Amino acid sequence: MKAVVLGREVDVRGFALAGVDGLVCEDAGALAGGLRVTAADHEVGLLLLSAEAAALDPAAVTRFRRRPGAPLVLVLPPVGEAA
Repeated sequence: MKAVVLGREVDVRGFALAGVDGLVCEDAGALAGGLRVTAADHEVGLLLLSAEAAALDPAAVTRFRRRPGAPLVLVLPPVGEAA
């Protein structure tokens, strides 16, 4: 199982330091592409989404979560805010 992060450049770089692959998503089109790439990789068991990326297209995130066999999706709290 592997984890993937979709979010701002700072999020992706930060998780890369821990060995987590990621894709920068700064608009709804990039988020849709990132979700497609993640869905195609059956080794992904955990998808980490920055709050900012999740807010780009909440409906797409909901559809992704409802897919059969979808990985666990965790939306990270915005930077500077406690969960």
